[in-house]
Amino acid sequence: MGNDVEEVSTDGHYLYGIEDLHGNGRLLRYDPSTQAVTILRQGLDQAEAVAPCPDGSLFYLEKQKGEIHQWQADGQDPIVLTGLNAPGFMVCTTEGVWITEDATHMARLLLLDRQGKEHVILSHLRSAQTLLPSPDGSFLLSEQGRNRILKLQRTKEGA
Repeated sequence: MGNDVEEVSTDGHYLYGIEDLHGNGRLLRYDPSTQAVTILRQGLDQAEAVAPCPDGSLFYLEKQKGEIHQWQADGQDPIVLTGLNAPGFMVCTTEGVWITEDATHMARLLLLDRQGKEHVILSHLRSAQTLLPSPDGSFLLSEQGRNRILKLQRTKEGA
């Protein structure tokens, strides 16, 4: 059970949930084989997204602080990206962590690649929300502020 759960995500086995509360949010992990819920982190402030990655790493964000943390079992979760404009959603692929900003003006879609480098994929968005990777390599991005869904398609290198 969670309070004000903002997002749930899965790594294919565990179900992760994150609570959007001021100062007392939690990062939760549910194990369906044992039906046990583990509190991975507590005392979070406006945590809105959790992203498990194919390599087993786990990221979460605190919207108000504009920070993304990488969860560590020892409790020393490093900040891997800061200075974000109201980050609200993350998804992890083999390329890295994709982040949308839920700001009403000048929001961006970002990629934090596997080497820790930040890439601005799109800018001048209005309240970007969920990003869904498609099997064909494209992405669907919901932009709440303009009531639309964008399909993002990669271009060939050098084209």
